[in-house]
Amino acid sequence: MTGDTLRKKVVLLVIAHPDDESMFFAPTINYLTSRGHNVHILCLSMGNADGMGSIRKDELYKACATLKVPLNQVAIVDHPQLQDGFGQRWNHSLIAKLVEDSIRSNGVDTKDSA
Repeated sequence: MTGDTLRKKVVLLVIAHPDDESMFFAPTINYLTSRGHNVHILCLSMGNADGMGSIRKDELYKACATLKVPLNQVAIVDHPQLQDGFGQRWNHSLIAKLVEDSIRSNGVDTKDSA
């Protein structure tokens, strides 16, 4: 193995709304953090479809603390064009910009070391 393959990575996990980190990605997050990788989470909505956005936001922060993702590395977007709910259509260009901005501002690794 080369030194580059052993290097700790800065990783960005993009999720649609709070609880995705636990329901779908907890094993991945655990794997990455257990190996010392620096995990950032970008949540694209507050999950406010039922008017419980502030509760779901708090639950996301608690889950991230349990998963050993520092809270200053968790960003939750509350944008009018990215609201949670059935039938909502999200602006793909806005999502791409948010992801790109997060990659840049957090120094996310974008190159494969293999």
